[in-house]
Amino acid sequence: QSIKAEVESLVAEGYKEITLLGQNVNSYGNDLNDGSNFAKLLNELAQIPGDFRLRFMTSHPKDFTDDVIEAIASNDKICKHIHLPVQAGSTNMLKAMNRKYTREKYLEIVDKAKSKMPGIALTTDIIVGFPGETTADFEDTLDIWDLQLCEYGSKIIEMRKGFVERLNEIIYHIHYSLSGGKENLKIVYLKNCEKEDLMEQLKLNREKDLKLKTASVGP
Repeated sequence: QSIKAEVESLVAEGYKEITLLGQNVNSYGNDLNDGSNFAKLLNELAQIPGDFRLRFMTSHPKDFTDDVIEAIASNDKICKHIHLPVQAGSTNMLKAMNRKYTREKYLEIVDKAKSKMPGIALTTDIIVGFPGETTADFEDTLDIWDLQLCEYGSKIIEMRKGFVERLNEIIYHIHYSLSGGKENLKIVYLKNCEKEDLMEQLKLNREKDLKLKTASVGP
């Protein structure tokens, strides 16, 4: 009730977009033992009168249930966008990360969301260079990018020692995909693991992503 009251107050003040924020926001209700869950909360908030829209982040795949997908699909006030961090495309790596879901389960959630809401915006986070990651594990992560097709999704990358070669491959893969297969792109590759240089080079690559996106959309 306190969440509903706060949203009602914000709507009354004229706010047009409200974001439900949590580390694992869709785990809401799991520890309340009163029948509460995230899907019920979304449905209840979407019934509040007023001209506004709802977003939420960040979701954890282990608690992303069918009723959450149904709540998003059936309520016009809920933005048709899901930020669903995959972190890795390899079930072995997901187990090492203690993520509590498999590659197959993640892709099942994505397929259900796309089936229910064609055109839904999906974004994700990816970690490369996690301790113990093999080349095969890394290739599974590249593969899941194509399968999920998170167009222009966020690329939040944790810095791990020795990950630059693989990160460069991801940078090329993303640019190649966005360009429609053109190989003559001038891509700024990473050269070292100095944090300041890394952040600057990622910023430059993000700017190139935006240019490619604009070009693909057209005037």
